[in-house]
Amino acid sequence: GIIVCMMHRKKLDEEAWRPVAEELLSRVTADGFIGRSTKQRLVAGEGQLVQNYEVKGRVYPQIHAELMFSQANAHVCAEMLRWVAEQTSPAEGKSFEEQGDLLELHCGNGNFTLPLAANFRQVLATELVKDATQHATECARRARVQNIKFARLSSKELEQALSGERTFRRLDDAGVELSHYNFQTVLVDPPRQGLDQAGLEVVKRVRR
Repeated sequence: GIIVCMMHRKKLDEEAWRPVAEELLSRVTADGFIGRSTKQRLVAGEGQLVQNYEVKGRVYPQIHAELMFSQANAHVCAEMLRWVAEQTSPAEGKSFEEQGDLLELHCGNGNFTLPLAANFRQVLATELVKDATQHATECARRARVQNIKFARLSSKELEQALSGERTFRRLDDAGVELSHYNFQTVLVDPPRQGLDQAGLEVVKRVRR
């Protein structure tokens, strides 16, 4: 699918914009048009794309939205998901208790989180972008994955929470009690600038 996002410097007149966008939508191969200006988002047609991936016989959705990072190459993404799911599968005869829990940093829209949840007792996935955590939560609901908690935290905030330096209402709101987790595996798909020092400190806390 295709969504066209048009960025404008001035505020849009919705009454004028919408018929033009709908006319364009009827003439081109696109699922939706989005018009954006400061504090303004207008949509004609679909406002987001949903890509489904099959991993180990289960289908997991991934929501793509404008101005937000996601894995856009569907073929490469599918191969990455299958590979990381195989690498984190419990060893034969190993129980979920022995496998422990998964901690994920920079989880984005839950691309890796959802298929990996099948390999662990429970998962805590963190992401700073609010819209991304909302999309991840919605994808988990659609896929009926129930052992994941998504929390909106930066790497620094997560390190502070794990060390007991600070408490965060956002963890409480997500239903997260850190003492109930036994993190044995950490997954990081960092932003382009790389993993910051706080993120490195979090990673060092986890065995693999």
